[in-house]
Amino acid sequence: MNKAPEPTEQDIARAASAKAIDVFAASDGRLTVAYYRRLQAIGPMGIVALNLFRASKTSSRAKVYRGRRFRSASYDVKNYSLEQLCKVLQEVPEITWGWKEDPDTPGFEWVLYCELPNGQCSFHSPTRLSGPAFKGEWDGQHLSTERILEFVDAVANGTLERYAKNGKVENRTASESLSNPLPVPRDRAVRPDDGGHDRQDSLPLDLG
Repeated sequence: MNKAPEPTEQDIARAASAKAIDVFAASDGRLTVAYYRRLQAIGPMGIVALNLFRASKTSSRAKVYRGRRFRSASYDVKNYSLEQLCKVLQEVPEITWGWKEDPDTPGFEWVLYCELPNGQCSFHSPTRLSGPAFKGEWDGQHLSTERILEFVDAVANGTLERYAKNGKVENRTASESLSNPLPVPRDRAVRPDDGGHDRQDSLPLDLG
C-alpha cells in the first residue's frame, strides 16, 4: 500500500497554526498528514475531530472527481474514517450519536448522526457500522461540513468547553455559514489525473 507523505518540520509548523478550513480547501498531502497528527495527539476528542474532518474532506472530493478510480478511493477513505469514528465515539460520552435508516436513499440508506456542540452533522453509508441506533431526527439542515470545521477548530485550539457553551467559533455561526459558504477545494476536479489533486488524502493514514 502507498504511504502518505512524511511532513517536514515546516509542514508541522504550518499545521500547528492552521485553521481547519485551510487544510480542508488545500491539496497539500504533507500539511494534511501533519494536521491529522496534531489532532490525534489531543486524545479521543481529537481523534473524533480527525475522523469527522477526514470523512468530510474525502466525501467532498469524491463528489467532484470524474475519474472512477479516484472517486472510489476517496469513498474508501470516507468509509474507513467512519469505521474509526464509530470506534472512538464509544469513548466520548459527551457526543450523542448513532445510526438511522433513510429509505429515501437506496444504496446509501444508513445515516450516521453526530450531535456536535454547534449542531448536527451526518454521513450516508451503504452499510450500518458499529454503534447505537439514533433516536433523534435529521434537523433538515445541510451544514455538516461547516459544523465539522468549526468543531475541529475548537478541539484543535483547546476551546471546546467555551465553544460548547456558545455554539460558535470566532463568531462564525451556522447562519453565517449559509451566507458565506465554504470555498470549493482546489482539486482540479475536472482533470483528477493531472497530478494536482490530493492523492495522499485518499489513503487510510497510519497515524499510530
